[in-house]
Amino acid sequence: MLFNQIAQHKQAMMNGYQNVKQVAANDVDFWEKVLKQCKNNFKDILKELE
Repeated sequence: MLFNQIAQHKQAMMNGYQNVKQVAANDVDFWEKVLKQCKNNFKDILKELE
């Protein structure tokens, strides 16, 4: 899914669409939040397993 988004942004940039950088930055921010939460969840799981 993440790869597909990156490919779409790349294609949009190559086609000259405006605001591609902002949309891409928003997607990066979204995925950063999601992945940080996953990381925290895994840390919590590891603590419980200890």
